[in-house]
Amino acid sequence: MTGFIRVGIAAAAATAMTFAAQAADMRPVYKAAPRAAVYSWTGCYIGGQVGGQWGRWTGDVSYPGDAFGHAAVTASRDFDGDGAFIYGGQIGCNWQPVGGAFVLGVEGDVIGVSRGDVGGEIYRFPAPPTDHFNTTGKFGTQASLRLRGGFAFDRMLIYVAGGVTWARLSATHNFFRDGDGSLAFNTSDSRNGWNIGVGAEYLLTNSLSLGLEYRYTDYGSFAGNIPAGTAGTLSWAAFTVSADNLRTQDVRLRLNYLFNSAPVVARY
Repeated sequence: MTGFIRVGIAAAAATAMTFAAQAADMRPVYKAAPRAAVYSWTGCYIGGQVGGQWGRWTGDVSYPGDAFGHAAVTASRDFDGDGAFIYGGQIGCNWQPVGGAFVLGVEGDVIGVSRGDVGGEIYRFPAPPTDHFNTTGKFGTQASLRLRGGFAFDRMLIYVAGGVTWARLSATHNFFRDGDGSLAFNTSDSRNGWNIGVGAEYLLTNSLSLGLEYRYTDYGSFAGNIPAGTAGTLSWAAFTVSADNLRTQDVRLRLNYLFNSAPVVARY
């Protein structure tokens, strides 16, 4: 009888262990859902851009004293452009750490300017007719080298950028003296300056992005010396003309082709 009881107990224990093991196997196993692919902005790119540019500068003419008793005077006037069409291209590279949102890059660009004249009259005295300048300045071809830094939100990149800029500037000065005639002077120079801007860029595909950028550029001052001379009945003493606070504001639409741009493999 004792042996029979022992066998029953052993059988019951074995049955209990079997049911426990089966219950453990039946417990649900949870796995984290895969995260959506995150796009990486790391890589180089090349593209083109079009937009509008508005120039502004302050014209100064240092009129000398003359034989009629007029004292030397400096006349000034602010000039604003009506806007010019700009077009060009850019090339650059971005770096984004794996798993991070910060994007750092470097970019160079060159643009041309169509109809970029800014100018008008600068009078020696409060009202004409009298000595005055009709001066016209033009922002020509411009090139920039900039650093970019921003944050990526998957396919969207928001950034700030800034660096150095070079531009070809030219000006035409027409000096008028009532009753004596006029004389034209042409000056040109290459200037460097600085720029800063903000922009946004969106990946339309893995390799194509569309962006919009605002940029402010400052070129400092541009001066010219007019030596004393005569031309027919017109004579003049030496004087100077200058364009101060040369600056532009741009709005640019950009299209880039990106190399090595692809989604990061989804992690679990």
